[in-house]
Amino acid sequence: MNRRCLLPLAAALVLCAIPAMAHAFLEKADPAAGAYLNAGPAKVELHFSEALEPSFSRVSVADADGHDMGTGPSTATASQIDLALKKLPPGLYHVTWQAVALDTHRSQGGYNFIVAPGAPAASPVIVSEAWLRALPAGLPGGGYFTLRNPSLKKVTLVGASSPACGMLMLHRSETMSGMSSMSDVESVDIPPGATVKFAPGGYHLMCMNPTAAIKQGGRVLVTLEFSDHSRLPVQFAVRGANGK
Repeated sequence: MNRRCLLPLAAALVLCAIPAMAHAFLEKADPAAGAYLNAGPAKVELHFSEALEPSFSRVSVADADGHDMGTGPSTATASQIDLALKKLPPGLYHVTWQAVALDTHRSQGGYNFIVAPGAPAASPVIVSEAWLRALPAGLPGGGYFTLRNPSLKKVTLVGASSPACGMLMLHRSETMSGMSSMSDVESVDIPPGATVKFAPGGYHLMCMNPTAAIKQGGRVLVTLEFSDHSRLPVQFAVRGANGK
């Protein structure tokens, strides 16, 4: 919608104010995305960049079998959402959140953490909008997601793996002089405070020799690997050939 300010010729100064609109971005999570914990946390605590509409902002935590691990509904106050948790045994847990800012802009995402004594360190990056494309006849399919680095140090993605893929490779599609090409890449840098999107036509994962787990409507585990030897397990939704 175009917004116009009508300025009388005699006016010396006219100020036109347009209300600012912003999404509430996840700035801090406890447990952190990809955290490996010696014991299950008592709660999940999420902090956002904007004040939230408490009636429509929520978080949930599920185990690997999809069971709800919250003791009740989450609570949202100011720019924070909290969820008290049941006692968590060792295993993989998926956090799903929805944040609605006061101007009604909606954002959502999810991440994993693992309860496993003695497990390796986790990456500080936050992953959202993660999905894999399922293609017929066992054809290789692309994997897409958004990486956000809220830390003060550069993070470098160097690989990925999944039990649902014979091999999972870092790729980049490019168009030069009207010709499209796709090539392997060794690494992808995410600068401090930056966001990098893996999307059709750019960076993406390529799932070679997909297994029967790559089925539209399902979810598969992908582990992202970083140059500092940290790892980040992420649940990827599986979509059809048309991305739906």
